[in-house]
Amino acid sequence: MKKFGHFLLAILKWCWRNWKTTVILLLLAVIAYFGYGIYNAIKNGEPLMAFQHTEAIDETPEEVRAMRAIGQWEFLSVSTEELIEKHESHLVGDKHLVKVYKGTLRLGIDMQKAADDWCVVDGQTVNVTLPDITLLDNNFIDEARTVTFYEKGSFSAEEKQALYDQACAAMKKRSLSTANIATARQAAEEQFTRLFAALGYKNISVAIGPKPQSTKK
Repeated sequence: MKKFGHFLLAILKWCWRNWKTTVILLLLAVIAYFGYGIYNAIKNGEPLMAFQHTEAIDETPEEVRAMRAIGQWEFLSVSTEELIEKHESHLVGDKHLVKVYKGTLRLGIDMQKAADDWCVVDGQTVNVTLPDITLLDNNFIDEARTVTFYEKGSFSAEEKQALYDQACAAMKKRSLSTANIATARQAAEEQFTRLFAALGYKNISVAIGPKPQSTKK
């Protein structure tokens, strides 16, 4: 059962990364399904109007659980860099360090933070409430790409960590801008809408962020 869960998770990840191909395959499957039904109706001498799909779409808990089990869904990546310079003058000599920190910040949704009722299905209608956009990984600085342009003197591990933290804070502030978060929200809304539309739902509502608090008096 555990192996099946991993297999299902891998399939869903592939479908998410290749959503265009997934949509095309689903459409082809739907066409084949209805085509087969029409063929059988003609073959059995039944009127074509008798071949109708009138049942409401049932809730698909396995698919919903699998979507949540994927965990983090990335909707925007921001590559950035930060130049940090530190200079100190001492009687015994000067210390000077110039470094450029580079990294890629991944903005998206952590489905582990989703509420239990994040997806509510009613027939062909689905209401989706997703956690807000967040930084998916705080360890975004790529040490291999970070460049030291100039270093004179000896800097302790604590001093270097302070410079790292300074660069990290500056990159976060720049990358987690209102515009970037809005772009990630829009991408999340569009992709989840496409995903549920591919599953056959007709009325899809996607909200991102915490549910509004009721204002009962």
